[in-house]
Amino acid sequence: MTNSTYEQPLPPERALHAASGHHDGRVIAGRRHVYPEMAAAGLWTTPDDLAQFLIEIRHAREGRGAHVSKDVAARMTTPVASARGGEVGLGFFLWKKNDGEYFGHNGDDAGFNAMSLAQIGKGYGVVMMANSDDGSRLFPELRRAIAREYAWGGYDPPRFDRKVLAPSALAALEGGWALGDDDGFRLAVREGRLELLVPMAAPDELVPIAPDAFVARASGARVAFARSDGREEILLTEDDGEPQRAKRLANDAASPIFLLDAGRTQEAISMYRKRLRVNPKDPVVARERFRRLAGDLVGERTAEAIRVLEVATALYPESPDAHEWLADACAENGDLTRAHGEYATALRAMSRDPKASADEKTIFRARVTKEMQRAAGIP
Repeated sequence: MTNSTYEQPLPPERALHAASGHHDGRVIAGRRHVYPEMAAAGLWTTPDDLAQFLIEIRHAREGRGAHVSKDVAARMTTPVASARGGEVGLGFFLWKKNDGEYFGHNGDDAGFNAMSLAQIGKGYGVVMMANSDDGSRLFPELRRAIAREYAWGGYDPPRFDRKVLAPSALAALEGGWALGDDDGFRLAVREGRLELLVPMAAPDELVPIAPDAFVARASGARVAFARSDGREEILLTEDDGEPQRAKRLANDAASPIFLLDAGRTQEAISMYRKRLRVNPKDPVVARERFRRLAGDLVGERTAEAIRVLEVATALYPESPDAHEWLADACAENGDLTRAHGEYATALRAMSRDPKASADEKTIFRARVTKEMQRAAGIP
């Protein structure tokens, strides 16, 4: 992998060949970010080099690896935990697609998207990279086209004929559906078509293929309607993973994530606060949950990420991390005045944190001060 490096920032000879990240069609400030999280965001590479890595893992599984042992490759491609739509190995996401088993990983930094995918047994795969926050929108269709062109057995999705359903049949499906605790989606009819509305995500049209079955146009997810014990339910299947059962919500407002998605931030905060008082260890109100939600939004939908992080700072006003996350999102969104204020709040919170060591405070202060200077335009 001769075109790969963890050098941060990139030395001049490598920066000459590095892509510039884009947001909303414009080059991001500084062309590319420098991240302290080396494992998660520090690698600079090319599609060719990343493909070589996937090939090496597959060869190593068969005892033919040049750089990776068979044992390590097996651990990387053996499930150790579950994830939505699949499972996780040591460093790779794992899932089954019809008759094949696949491993891979996606990437998303400010101004850049990437994805990698390889079939464990037969060896075909693909790596795609884009120097744009919007690049990932093209990946699913490109992946399907490549699978079809190169005859990936069982990967090409089945073809369906669109059925025509009466407007009343579509209207009967509208409303909120709960997948779990504060997790779900809404269905809505717009211009005669049924849309899948996942909180903090772009709408996806549900194409009817039967009176009680639909396929999501963009994601390929399958939606089937059924009744269990006299109650309506939906079976949602993503990437041929295990079906997830969704129950109809009597009221969308019963779930704060729907309120947050609708821009009713203060109402959502009020509901989250009640949950936090009842159970401070409730995973629904964990700080890291809001960080993960926001992380999926920064870049393409940064304004929504800010709403999510406003919840984190409201629930955890003394958290230096929460204020730093919000400051980073505000800076990304161009609101430098607010970013500066949140960075200052983060520094005050860290100085008062009784659990932080002197070294931790020094490191935090140096990092946040540098971010404040960057937000103020100071080199």
